[in-house]
Amino acid sequence: MPAMTPPLPARPWTRHDVPLVWRSDASIEMGWPPHAVRLDDVDPAHVSWLLSLGGERPLDAALDQGRERGLRPAKLRRLLRAAVRCGLVDDASSIPASLRDASLHVRDLLVGDLAATRHLHGSTDEARDVIDRRRHAEVAVDGTGAVADVVAMVLTCAGIGKVVRDPVRSSSSRRHRRGVGDRVCHVLCDAAHPDAAADPDAMALDIPHLAVAAGGARAVIGPLVIPGRTSCLRCRDLHLADADPSWARVAVQWAARTPGPIAAGLAHLSGAVAAMQVLAVVDAGPATVRTTALEGALVVTLPDGRIEREARPPHPLCGCLWPDTGRGTHARGRQGLSAPC
Repeated sequence: MPAMTPPLPARPWTRHDVPLVWRSDASIEMGWPPHAVRLDDVDPAHVSWLLSLGGERPLDAALDQGRERGLRPAKLRRLLRAAVRCGLVDDASSIPASLRDASLHVRDLLVGDLAATRHLHGSTDEARDVIDRRRHAEVAVDGTGAVADVVAMVLTCAGIGKVVRDPVRSSSSRRHRRGVGDRVCHVLCDAAHPDAAADPDAMALDIPHLAVAAGGARAVIGPLVIPGRTSCLRCRDLHLADADPSWARVAVQWAARTPGPIAAGLAHLSGAVAAMQVLAVVDAGPATVRTTALEGALVVTLPDGRIEREARPPHPLCGCLWPDTGRGTHARGRQGLSAPC
């Protein structure tokens, strides 16, 4: 099926984050793989015109400028269509609705993410929709440590409209997780050990949530739980209990500990990886998101920051994926796992 011809932009703007290179004296390559485009029968004068497009002129005025330089309109349009198709040229008149009233600081902050989403989706319209979803999203981040700080920072810089911090590890704050309102995702960074038992209120969350914990020379990101669709934190705990008869006794002691300091590189890498899992949920939506942290955990280890995936499959006795019996996710989650100390 032939590719659709993209419409020409109202105000053509050549993006400087997208490469343009010469393959020969009359051939260029534009864009990032897999959307890169090769074009023959091109000369430096046409490329100079293309690179001069800054979005300040309407399309007709930009084409008139090319004609004034002695360039043929048909070749200009051919070059422009190829540049639009690969993402080198965008429309300066079309920006995400949520950014129209945003400060210059916020707009500058999101230049990189807007460019990345444009490359990822291959469509300016889809990239705008993604940024709009981020600007209207609310994400909660629990925890007081460096990992939680990095997660919150990356989410804010990536355009999440509201990042709610809950640094207090108390029963009242954990119970507050149930009142999540319109939050899109909840990040749980307050565990002192990657294998600590999940607290019952975390298991009771009925919105997407991500477990993140770091200690020693490793950090574990995941599983990312989509309630009713994927395995949950209780599944993880049940599998750990099956593998180690003493796990329950040890895990509740880990859960009672206060998180300690971790290496700066580990905190920044694991926090950034965790934030990207959350952005995947916001960008695609819980029903269609695809990420390696679903029914899995990403284990980051020192000294080289290696990332490996471990499976976190559903447990047959958990019940989180059983047909709805009217008890709901919250009722199942609050059962938790009990153990002597």
